[in-house]
Amino acid sequence: MIALRLTDTSDPVVDATDLGALLLLARAHDPREPHEDIRALARLDARSTQVLRALVEADSLRSAAARLGMHHSTLQARHDALTRDLGYDPRTASGKARYAAAEFLLRLTDLRPPPRAGSARTP
Repeated sequence: MIALRLTDTSDPVVDATDLGALLLLARAHDPREPHEDIRALARLDARSTQVLRALVEADSLRSAAARLGMHHSTLQARHDALTRDLGYDPRTASGKARYAAAEFLLRLTDLRPPPRAGSARTP
């Protein structure tokens, strides 16, 4: 069931045996009470999510800026704002690990608001 929840258009098939230790993390996760790191990622808009991913994946701020088509000074300001919003620096080793874990678990978490009393939930 966990592997099925992780599928999306970029990963249409996920084999649970390929998850390794991430499977333990997923099993320990309670999607009804997500950690603040997961909530913080869920609050980001699409562009901030794209910027964050580039910051985490790139070897340097300049290479992330080039990938995004941004000036490095502009990206530095975005990095500083994301660091404040997330509560950690996503470019450090521990920050990259926190981001990766939260991004993984966000895919297993439904953070849509619950339906109001008396209304039917639509798919």
